[in-house]
Amino acid sequence: MRYKQPILVFCLALSYCDVVTGQEDPNSIYSAYGIGDYRMRDQNAYMGMGNVGVAMPSTYSINEINPSSFAWLPKDNLKLELTLGGLSSRYINENVNAAAGDFTISRVALSAQFIGAVRTIVGLRRLSQVQYYTTASRGIAGTETNTTNDVEGNGGLYQIYTGNAIRIGKNLAVGANIGFIFGSINTKESMALNNGMTIVSDANKYYHQASLGGGVQYQISGEKNKWILGAFYEPQIKLNVEEEAKLLNQSDEILSEKNNAYGKFLFPQKFGVGISLSRNSFTGSIDMIGHLWSATKYKGNHFTATDAYSFSAGIRHQFTRTTYWGQTPGISLHAGFNREQSYLVINNNQIVSNAATIGATFPSKNNLNFYSVGCKIGSRGIAVYPLIKENFFEFNFNFSLGGFLYKDKKYD
Repeated sequence: MRYKQPILVFCLALSYCDVVTGQEDPNSIYSAYGIGDYRMRDQNAYMGMGNVGVAMPSTYSINEINPSSFAWLPKDNLKLELTLGGLSSRYINENVNAAAGDFTISRVALSAQFIGAVRTIVGLRRLSQVQYYTTASRGIAGTETNTTNDVEGNGGLYQIYTGNAIRIGKNLAVGANIGFIFGSINTKESMALNNGMTIVSDANKYYHQASLGGGVQYQISGEKNKWILGAFYEPQIKLNVEEEAKLLNQSDEILSEKNNAYGKFLFPQKFGVGISLSRNSFTGSIDMIGHLWSATKYKGNHFTATDAYSFSAGIRHQFTRTTYWGQTPGISLHAGFNREQSYLVINNNQIVSNAATIGATFPSKNNLNFYSVGCKIGSRGIAVYPLIKENFFEFNFNFSLGGFLYKDKKYD
């Protein structure tokens, strides 16, 4: 087979993904809790529709939320997708009024049809992000003195995965993902002593484990309407955790060290249900995704975990255009809403966000490439100390680059 440019871009994106994602400014105080800012939805071309996806097919965009959606990808098509994401936030409470932001590669995926009618996906995506800088007041043992320490965190969890999906008959699509979750969460705390010395506590946790999941979509076509019902499920898994901790002086000399502490971290089971309706040039969808953190009994300093839910609704208007090949899809406009109830409960308050979304997709002349932009504007948390209200503006650029798979032929 001969593969066109998308395969090269995919390899380059994987090579540079870690480099780009490492160049970030502190972007969220809430990422200091648990495993960080945890993504319940992938950042793809459906961002402008509220990030719906459970009942949306992968047509002009790869939709990883439900692996069965891969079955609707075009025949004999090789597709690369790259998503660049950015975030600008302002944090507010009685004591804080600060701004921060970042820009990063959030996902890269490659799809192809290698075996019969099976559609195959290979990709890398971010699951959570830790990136913050704050201060903490600590008491000195044996004294009544408190010291203010600088605390910095970085890291996050990623997933590399492959998925396969197939259509059974004209209406039923089933699919499954297998993957590998990995990443680290790193914390560095600096304490200035009265004698002028600085002590640094450097703690790192490394996570890794295989993952799996499956989904289904069923299409019901009428005279004017096309419905898609969708659902997916991923079981709870136990992530392997390796911990190391060091105590250093201001010259980076190790004063004490503890390595090779092993443990387990329960990653919650996930599920989603949704429905979409297409009629003429309009498509609408609503869905719900749940992550059952309560069953993990996860908790930490000043927080506990509870079940997390994400509710989304969106609409798309698809224009058509006349080309040499007849009527083909043109520019599409998107709008939507997303409400997310986080797994974090801090001071008996569950962290909740509400956001409105808009977006658009622009096809190339040959309808092989699609370029999408999506924006999300909203707020998270409450402005009551020690909590912080985060007003955010999030955006992404999704590049869906298509090509064909050709079989080499020999002629006598």
